[in-house]
Amino acid sequence: MDYKLAISLISLFFSAVALYFTFKKDAHRLRLTSFESMPKKYRDHFSINNDSSFPVRVSAVGHIDSRGKLTWIKKTFEVTKNTRIELPHTIEPRTTLRLGIVSGVLPTQKHHGYCVQLDCGRTFYTSGNLPTKLALTNKLKGLLSRLTSGKYGSPNYLYPE
Repeated sequence: MDYKLAISLISLFFSAVALYFTFKKDAHRLRLTSFESMPKKYRDHFSINNDSSFPVRVSAVGHIDSRGKLTWIKKTFEVTKNTRIELPHTIEPRTTLRLGIVSGVLPTQKHHGYCVQLDCGRTFYTSGNLPTKLALTNKLKGLLSRLTSGKYGSPNYLYPE
């Protein structure tokens, strides 16, 4: 094989891989930020930023306690409008949803975090004030969930095993 052909094939391979990951990254660019615990107002809230160029559907919101146990939450509300949100909920492209957790739904805990699962199964975590080891474990679960398109890493709300 000619060395020019080999270089061309290698470049083609790297270009295809780069294009694949660029598309995959743009497909679901979602960030959970601004976790705030508000004990005087009896609720927690955080932001879900949809940075992608098309809408995404949030199928479930989960609460993670200090032992790492995940509980799916049914009662959520939008903080800016103070209206209840029924899941699944669509987040439009390039927008932010300020999501709140209704008071009294979960027992009060000092250390906890949240996760959001899309309808495709990918899960995104916010560590909140969880212990470092548990927060790192959740970040790795979220990364594995995103890399495998929701098949591995996190428990699936829509299709439990």
